[in-house]
Amino acid sequence: AFNLSFQRTIRVPDDGKARSLPPGLGPFPLAQIDDGSVALPMYQAEAMWMLFGCRARSAFAIKI
Repeated sequence: AFNLSFQRTIRVPDDGKARSLPPGLGPFPLAQIDDGSVALPMYQAEAMWMLFGCRARSAFAIKI
């Protein structure tokens, strides 16, 4: 099985300086739209990272 989670975090300045990782703020809520698609609501001050997972000895190819 393959798992994908969209994780909420804060934006960091894009100024080329090394910074520590921002805090994780939990998963984003996904909202299903009437046509079957999914929306990921975000505020402008938020950022997102993706958490990938699969069972041991499983291989998956993904395209983003």
